[in-house]
Amino acid sequence: MNIRIVFAILVYGAFCGVGNSAFSQDQIAENLLNEVQIALIRGDVELSEKIVDTLLSHYPDNSQLWYYRGLANRLRMNFSAATMSFRKSLNLDPHNPELYKQLAQSCYDQDDYVRCLLYADSILQTDSLNRNSLKIKGQALLKLSRYGESKGSFLKLHQNDSLNTWYIKQLGGIATKIDSISEALHWYTLATEIDSMDMRSYTHLGSLFVKAELYEEGLPVLTTAIRRDSSHALLFRFRGSLGIMGANFEQAESDFKTAIQLGDSVAFTFRHYGLCLFKQSEYQKALKVYKATLKLDPDDAKAWYYLGFCYKWDEDIEMAIACLDKALILSASSSISDVYDGLGQFHGFQRDYDNAIHNYSRAYEWNPLNPIPLAQIGMLVEQSGGKKEHAKNYYKSYLKKSSHIENAYLIQYVNNRINIINEKLFMEGKLKRD
Repeated sequence: MNIRIVFAILVYGAFCGVGNSAFSQDQIAENLLNEVQIALIRGDVELSEKIVDTLLSHYPDNSQLWYYRGLANRLRMNFSAATMSFRKSLNLDPHNPELYKQLAQSCYDQDDYVRCLLYADSILQTDSLNRNSLKIKGQALLKLSRYGESKGSFLKLHQNDSLNTWYIKQLGGIATKIDSISEALHWYTLATEIDSMDMRSYTHLGSLFVKAELYEEGLPVLTTAIRRDSSHALLFRFRGSLGIMGANFEQAESDFKTAIQLGDSVAFTFRHYGLCLFKQSEYQKALKVYKATLKLDPDDAKAWYYLGFCYKWDEDIEMAIACLDKALILSASSSISDVYDGLGQFHGFQRDYDNAIHNYSRAYEWNPLNPIPLAQIGMLVEQSGGKKEHAKNYYKSYLKKSSHIENAYLIQYVNNRINIINEKLFMEGKLKRD
């Protein structure tokens, strides 16, 4: 048996059995309580429980003993038992704020956030700036998605300790959850100003810059972070994402490659690495990267989409169509139009005009703000030997909906095709007045 346990039992035995001991019962009990405190500090749960349980058998109405029993239960991660012990202690000492604090924490540990708030507020009613209670209240409110109230708690903490970056990052996290990106950027930037080596805050900043597409603002911040600590894969991932936004594909390729070397193994990183290669016309390399992407996430619709175009440049149109068919099944509505457009191209290469026209029609249905598929259909009608009037109607629909600034070359081409069709119709005696 542990010598400390033996010593405690012997001391307690003397306390119980020797009526004429030189020590008073209170002195011996106090010594044992000190022993409990030392045991808890050292993490010796077994010793603390043995002493406390022995004392409780003689002093069941001692609040302090139940308090220590609760602490021991918590060290064993038995939070429900800890709560029961603290409640017994509170019943015996109902005005002790430490017990409300411990009960708030125990309820939080059991995911009982509503009851946690009740205990925290019991303290805050008389001590509105109590740091521990404000902290756990803010955390419980956050778990309950009551973001405005949680923010209020952490703002009070920040006002009383403006250099505590934990409070600042909690405020940044709340702002992120409610999509207040400018506010989140403010808090995480403040955290890095206080602690220039806070890489976690730099990582949050990187994510926010990418989400808000703030290329010019984000690039120098992430470059600074990488200079301070170049071992964080996420910093390279996010800087690579910003590089793509700025069309700096060579630098972005280097960043994604470094992120992968540092252990970043998510499909997002591989897909964007592939995109950098694709944009630099490195189609063979991109094809290998997209295959690796799909091993990580077989349901990545964008990876299937770009893999299809890699196969197109590899002159394997059948595989290209198969990849885009897969992308079509997996695509969210925002990207379906692009997939249909690609399928229209590939079926057109195979002179499968019916399928090509069908897919271009679907592309336009999903995204009527992009009229280019109408022009493509007009071309396919001509190539397939269809009625010239039909091709002209598609061309005219395209011109009616197109932007003269963005599509000047295609508009000129379509106008030329209309003129050619009109000449042929005139020669055939079929020209109708426009």
